[in-house]
Amino acid sequence: MGRYAQLALLAVLVSYCSSCSGWLFNKKERRFLRWLKNNGAVLADGISIDKVEWGRGVLTSKPLKAKDTLLTLPEHLIISAQAIVSSDRLTEEEIDVFKGLRYDGAIITTFLVREKALGKASFWHPYLDLLPDAIPRPANWSADELELLEDAAIQIDAMSDQQRLQQAHAVSLPALDRLLQALPASLRKRAAPVMHSFETYAWADGIVQSRALTFQGQRRLIPFSDFLNYAPHHQARPYSNGAFFLEHHLLFWQGSAMTATVLVDRDTPAGSQVFEDYGDNPNVIYLLYHGFVPAQRNPFDCVSMELRRPTAHASDNRNLEQLRHQLLNKLRLSSSPTLCVTADAASWANARVWHALAVVSMDEAQVRACRATLDGRSCAGLGSFFSEAERSAVVAAAVERRLSEYSTSLQEDERMLAKRKRASEGGRLSANALTAVAYRRWQKVLLQDITTTLSRSRESIDGSAASDSASSAAAQEAQETAAAAAADAASTAPPDIAVDASSSDAGGDGRSELQARVDAFNAWVQEAVGCGVNKLRVQVIDGYRIGAVATEPIAAEEVYLTVPLSAVMNAATAAAHPVLGPVIASLQEQPQWSDPDALMLQLMHERFVAREASAFWPYLALLPTLEEYSVPLTYSDAEVELLRGSDMHAAVVRYRAEVHAAFDRLYGAGGLAAAPETAFVTRERYLWAEAVTSSRAIWWNHKRNMVPLLDAVNCGQGPPGSRPHATRLDESGRFAVTAAAWAFDAGEQVLENYGQPNHIYLQYHGFVIKDNRMDCVRVLDFSPPPDASRETIMRVRRIFSRTPNACVNPYSVPMEFAGWLRIMAGLPYPPRGGISWGSVLDAAGLQAVVDWAQARIGKYDMAVFQSSAAAQTSNGRVVREFIESEVDLLMGMVARFGKMLEARRAEEAKRLEAEARLQAAHSEGGTPGATGMGAGAVAA
Repeated sequence: MGRYAQLALLAVLVSYCSSCSGWLFNKKERRFLRWLKNNGAVLADGISIDKVEWGRGVLTSKPLKAKDTLLTLPEHLIISAQAIVSSDRLTEEEIDVFKGLRYDGAIITTFLVREKALGKASFWHPYLDLLPDAIPRPANWSADELELLEDAAIQIDAMSDQQRLQQAHAVSLPALDRLLQALPASLRKRAAPVMHSFETYAWADGIVQSRALTFQGQRRLIPFSDFLNYAPHHQARPYSNGAFFLEHHLLFWQGSAMTATVLVDRDTPAGSQVFEDYGDNPNVIYLLYHGFVPAQRNPFDCVSMELRRPTAHASDNRNLEQLRHQLLNKLRLSSSPTLCVTADAASWANARVWHALAVVSMDEAQVRACRATLDGRSCAGLGSFFSEAERSAVVAAAVERRLSEYSTSLQEDERMLAKRKRASEGGRLSANALTAVAYRRWQKVLLQDITTTLSRSRESIDGSAASDSASSAAAQEAQETAAAAAADAASTAPPDIAVDASSSDAGGDGRSELQARVDAFNAWVQEAVGCGVNKLRVQVIDGYRIGAVATEPIAAEEVYLTVPLSAVMNAATAAAHPVLGPVIASLQEQPQWSDPDALMLQLMHERFVAREASAFWPYLALLPTLEEYSVPLTYSDAEVELLRGSDMHAAVVRYRAEVHAAFDRLYGAGGLAAAPETAFVTRERYLWAEAVTSSRAIWWNHKRNMVPLLDAVNCGQGPPGSRPHATRLDESGRFAVTAAAWAFDAGEQVLENYGQPNHIYLQYHGFVIKDNRMDCVRVLDFSPPPDASRETIMRVRRIFSRTPNACVNPYSVPMEFAGWLRIMAGLPYPPRGGISWGSVLDAAGLQAVVDWAQARIGKYDMAVFQSSAAAQTSNGRVVREFIESEVDLLMGMVARFGKMLEARRAEEAKRLEAEARLQAAHSEGGTPGATGMGAGAVAA
């Protein structure tokens, strides 16, 4: 064949291969799509997956419209903790292993490790084989790459994530070993290195952190949808806590069967990549969890900056610092106020941040004046402490400080990114380094935009100063007139409505009366639920007062109750109330009024005013009275004192004071909500409503709901691996649906795991769960010792990016908490080795943890439970259980961190011994290199 003929044939082959490149080069992608369709998934026509820059993406050969269905996936193609523990592909032994893991994330991560080890033998292999080999999160970056971010807070978060990952892997090893032994012998040898590998576990954890979607508090991997790459939506929208994303990612139930549906969120032309908006997240979320930075501007991005007071006082001294710190604690404010700032000045109006800055800017007289007028979380003059011009100046100073911390300019970053050449392509920067530069570049762009906003704000303030002065006097006069009118209304309000004493559970045969109310409620609830699902009935249960029992066997994840929203009370029903609605509407714009206030108001009206005329009366009559509530809100002072030694003592004291202050603010003389229509609200009724809503409300869509019958389901931890409680709305949005987290026999009490640590159970529910898998010791007291130097006080302030608050247990110590312990112990922080767990928890750091835990144990006075009369009450016994649970956790910390300390010291001893041997060898044989060629060179 001649040369020209060969070239012609080659051209034909190249042309042919170009037309069938998908067939030749997309083998994995085609296998995955075929696997999806063969197992019941439905994809929109013309959809494919292909390689794009930085990974894989979804492409379409046909035009798509917003709200078109992109994917429908059956439940058996969704990976979730519930699906894993009920899988028919696993043996009973393997399922028991997964049930023994604590969280849904750990269950899914461990499952992915197992399936990865199985290789092609796994049902999920076509999906897993298409996933990236690693997620480039900062937790996996080198120290040099992290340094390029020039953001200490992200470095701390990344190091914390590294420690979490190491701890999680260590905890999972016994489970992984049991899963390995359960595999067929023919697979075990090949699977062992993969299942024991930290790299595999880190990969699986990265997949869960970056690709799992959370619905109703539960994580799920939805194959195919996780290949949709991010691009911000072209239509501007306000922040809505992720509602836009959830509008396009839906779960539907038909009976007990579930399907997932993904909708297109924008028009997409043929031949394009299909993008989606991941929600209302700043870039730091995409960086930390997904390992990328958006190429386009993210409208929800912000710059986190610490705000500092404009000027120092000449009277500043240690006593004033302590007074400010005490006031901050009373107001539950951070001593280092941090604001995430956008170019929109409206985003700067975070009241609590400015309140905190106001406190740290006060002189002694102002601090004492504020303390004298404390009202819940505010005091007189706190909101108006700074003028608009002063706030702008504070933000401007923070922007200037943040810009000065960067070692490069915006233009230099843009030049680095313009080359866009990774190290693997012959460039000087790694892919992670380029991501770091891209992140800081967007931060600088935003800081530049904020500077522009500040300039416009200054011009506006300067131009309207005169008119503001005039309008201020008018506004003050109007405010005084409104206050006088409110006082007149309060003075003419009708007297409080009396409560029929016979309606109380006190007196008479309490149990028989309670049984009569239970019977009336069961009859009422059947009609209220209507044609919905109800496999429960309420029953008097010793030790619980009442509870819900199964009327028939209930399988795990089987729906046992659907309650129509017409039988539910919430803020929306309160706003629609014929009597209370106008009052609530007039309060909606007040910053001190909230949705829970509206719900409590309706609850009190239905119970104490409407009474038998209320559609909810059989439910309301069954609720405990204030006297029956055994929660810290209703404890005697002596019972509260039993909490001494625990930080929960201060928390409970503050909570009780805040509830009373809230009543005074809303319904006291001249209160915000004081009106003839609300005259029935008394302090005792308000306390009752607070106790009811805090202990019984069911949450969905971030709002409280009073759900009859469902709130009679008591708390229980459940078998290992069982998930926490979740209630959702069905696809029609008209029914609240609850499925069992584990199985129950007919006649057995149905329980739900509320999924909280014991300090939450104690404060709001009045009980404690023994061996609670979610438990931790709450730490609120971060105040330096009275003799601490000013330098120590400032170091403590700088360490916390938020209000000081930590919850610790033998397996979890937050980085900020560990840093605080180092400072309190007089150790360097950041340590010389930088901010990493290896350096923060060096031998001295581990000793600080052990010392702190032992000191905390010493604060408890266990003898009081023998000598105090309050300790013999039922409340006192619950407090004792709570204190004992905290002591158990602290003793566990002493044991675990003590062992780590011994190991660290042993390593140090070995290192010193090796250095000594090396030094001895050098002394005996002379310094290497002093003879031979070296000596000859010198002689020459």
